[in-house]
Parts: sequence; structure tokens; C-alpha cells
Amino acid sequence: MTHQDTNSTMEFQTNDGTKQTALTFIKTNDEAIAALKDISAAEFCSLDTETVARDELGNLRDLDVDGPGDLRVISIATLTDGVLNAYVLDMSMVEASVIAPHMTTLKPFAWNANFDETVLLRYGMEVALWEDLMLYQACLKQGAVGINWYTGLAQSAKDRLGLEIEGKGDIQLSYTKEDELSSDQIFYAAIDAIATLLLAAPITAEVEEAGIAKAVELEIGARSFISSMQREGVPFDSEGWLNFLREKKEKLMDVESRLAEITDGGQSNLFGDIELSWKPTSSVDVRKMLNEHNTTAVKSVHGRLLEKADSTDNDSLKELANAGSNLAELLMEHRNYAKLLSTYGDSFVQ
Repeated sequence: MTHQDTNSTMEFQTNDGTKQTALTFIKTNDEAIAALKDISAAEFCSLDTETVARDELGNLRDLDVDGPGDLRVISIATLTDGVLNAYVLDMSMVEASVIAPHMTTLKPFAWNANFDETVLLRYGMEVALWEDLMLYQACLKQGAVGINWYTGLAQSAKDRLGLEIEGKGDIQLSYTKEDELSSDQIFYAAIDAIATLLLAAPITAEVEEAGIAKAVELEIGARSFISSMQREGVPFDSEGWLNFLREKKEKLMDVESRLAEITDGGQSNLFGDIELSWKPTSSVDVRKMLNEHNTTAVKSVHGRLLEKADSTDNDSLKELANAGSNLAELLMEHRNYAKLLSTYGDSFVQ
């Protein structure tokens, strides 16, 4: 196969032996529209994208910082009545705006759909639904010890199909914005889409057998919303949230003043508030204060004063509060405010 070929035959090896697949290399808008009509009519399809991995200086892009590079190739595989076909669209020649309307009905299988969706949306292309097989497999492995939930496509294809995807790390990173595609680059793009589609049958069958089809459906449904939040963020009322936190800080200070009054363990500061001289976060201090100031409640629950081994967790405090310990009740209130402020404090806005 050469880069001038429009229709070719490609071969690859799986556990079932040598396979042959028709490959259509697409370089014009008309060819792309015609192919997408056939693809839309297919029983199953998969979609993958290849992007420019390096910047103008030849440095690899940091996907976490820079995001994906320019789109260079869209590869699609289809399966109908057992017949497999592959299509590779050269997006340096095909116009995204022209083919976008013809992609809206597709429901492709993908591997890490977040990446492909992010790339396509940047060019105004959207599909009806992404069936992300990486999430399927993650659900199958959920809870397994020593297992990486998000396995890469190449490893999964090798493990499940015996299919070696060559070119990860070299061909994968070789795509440029406009240079003519080599036969290796075309083959690599096609085999990614083919591998994804061939993985769909065994993985979906395993999901059904495991009885987690509904869980997978929920994951697939949630993925697009999470992906959207990662790209666009979410509306957030920073000023309102900071006002809310100020209210909670005032309530925390009020609780600390009341704790100080009950335990005679505080002194007034310049603002007239009473500051605690002991730490509500210290189990040693808490036991000491409860023993000294809520002796009756402590003895009614434990039959004695609290000792070093006795817990001061919320369940224990709740039991003491039910026995009449006003100190235990305030300590629980203090913990609620303190936890909220430490978890969702000023840094949460950032």
C-alpha cells in the first residue's frame, strides 16, 4: 500500500490467524461524504483520531497542559454481517465543516473517547454517542487488586486478540500538520480503529456475563458530562461561596466561644471573642474536658471517667450528648464546621 492508493487491502495477525480488510484512504470532501453514508449504514463502527504530537520546535506536547494537537487523521472501522472495512480520512485535505453534518448520527466505539471527543469538538464535529470501551473494561476490573483500570488500547488488543499494534511511540508521534501521509501512518491509523472495533465483541460479552451492563450504561452516560466539565469548567458563584464560608467561620468561632465558656478554658482577644486554651481536635484534651465538665454524662455512659483507650469519635460523642453532655454536642458541631472549612475553604475556589 502507498499513500497514493485510494482503495487497498491491509493484512494483520490475530489469534485467529491472518486477517484481510479493505482500506479506503480518503483525500477529498466528496469521498468523505460518500464514505460517511456507508459508515452510517453499518451495523457497528469505531472511531479514532491521530493528532500532531509535536510543536513547531519539535517538542512533544504535554497533553495535560496543552491538550491534543491539530487533528490530522480520522480513522473509522465498520462491521456489517461479519465484513470489516476501514477508512482513513486525511484531514489536511478533507474539510471538517463539510463532513460534520454527516457524523451526527454515528455511535462509534472508541478507546478513551474523551480524547477523540475533545479533538473533534474543536473542529465542530460531534457524534450521537461514544461507546467508550476503556470505560467498559474499567468497570470489569473495578475493585480488582493490583489492576490498572485504564488499560491502553495496544495492551488490550494484544491480551484479548493477539493483535500487535506496532508504532506506539514512533509512528503515533510522527504525524505533522501538512506533510504527506506515509503508508505506515495510514496503516497505523487504520489498525487503531480496527483493534477498537474487534475488541467490542469480547468486552461487551464479558460485561453481559458479569451482569454489569446497567453500571456500564451509567458510566457511558456520565462520561460526556464529565468530559464537558473538564473542557469547559462549571458555573461557580465564587463570591457567594466565600460569603457562605465567612458565615461558617463565624459559626465556628461562636462554637469555640461557647466551648471556652463551658470549660473556663479561654480568654478574650482584641475583638471581644473568647479564644480556647485547649484544642477540640486533640483527643487528649477532649477526654480531659469531658471528664472535668460533663462528669455525670461520662459516668452514665461508661460507668467511670474516660481513659486513654476510650474513643472520642462522633459516635462516642453522640452517645454522650444523648446522655446530657452539652460539651459533646458542641464538639460535634465544631467538627462539622471545621471539616467543611478545611475541605471546602478558600483554596476550593482555586
